[in-house]
Amino acid sequence: MLEDVAVRCGLSVRRTAGIMGVARSSYTRWRKRADGKVPLVASPGPRKMQAADIAAITRDIASLSHGNRRTLGTTALQQKYRECISRRDLQELVRNERMRQVAERREGYDEVTWAGSGIVWAMDDTVCLYSSVLDGDLWVHHVRDIGAGYSLQPMCGREPLLGVEVAANLDALCSRHGAPLFLKRDNGGNLNTPDVDEVLAVHCVIPFNSPVRTPNYNGAMERSQRTLKEELERQLAPAGTVQAVAAEPYVRAAAHEINHVTRASLKGSSPCHYRSTHLHTFTKNERKTVYDWITNARISILENEGHYVSAQTAQRWAVSAWLVKNKLMTINRH
Repeated sequence: MLEDVAVRCGLSVRRTAGIMGVARSSYTRWRKRADGKVPLVASPGPRKMQAADIAAITRDIASLSHGNRRTLGTTALQQKYRECISRRDLQELVRNERMRQVAERREGYDEVTWAGSGIVWAMDDTVCLYSSVLDGDLWVHHVRDIGAGYSLQPMCGREPLLGVEVAANLDALCSRHGAPLFLKRDNGGNLNTPDVDEVLAVHCVIPFNSPVRTPNYNGAMERSQRTLKEELERQLAPAGTVQAVAAEPYVRAAAHEINHVTRASLKGSSPCHYRSTHLHTFTKNERKTVYDWITNARISILENEGHYVSAQTAQRWAVSAWLVKNKLMTINRH
């Protein structure tokens, strides 16, 4: 291309190379390679002396433990095949296999669509490790309206909140924003105390717990935790070093920001606007009727499947059945 431009415009090769942003040395090197009938550009690094057994490499890559972002055992595999394949090419094969397996796993997930907000809240704790900004670890207690993706005012501290503090915060949120019908919570000890259960009973909220070591069951909450921490990092960036005990205003500012970002899942609306326009409310009599229905359904499940399911599993099944039955939640294959 460079030589063609030089001939057609009547310019020297040196001037044409400068206009096109190509170093003269690069042009000279490419010209010599073209005259010698060798590839103009070759892969960097030393040439491999052994032929690669692609079938064996592919089998070994498929047998590795592939996560969503990383693959365990890549370094050992590179040492095994270092004489026949470069690290760059092996990493590309590993990345392609990891993407394939992640896509395959996600096809088996259920996609949940909510009919509005105020139906289910989720509650969880997370830790932020920003050693360059904070003077220590920061634990964030996060409550979220799942249907609207709305983050309620989070709390934070150097350590996880005590059960009494979680109960007091939950009582304040229910009094201010209106209690949800259901509360999904993790199995953390501070989230399952008698104080928390008492607050839920006062506000007629029906709790159910996520399965142990199954983060994808509460995937929406896990994603929101990641989004909150990313926004918190942006909020803290211009502040310099911040004490962890004084970081709560930054955490709440981060929650405020993500509540006002439009989302395609909400048809172009922000969580704040969607929550105010699609809020479901339930009277105490309606809550009692729902509680009785779920209690009877749980008992029936345990009578029929008691040898195979736990009480918490039966509670989750009963809650899911009621939500689907009343068209407040739709479950589809991904």
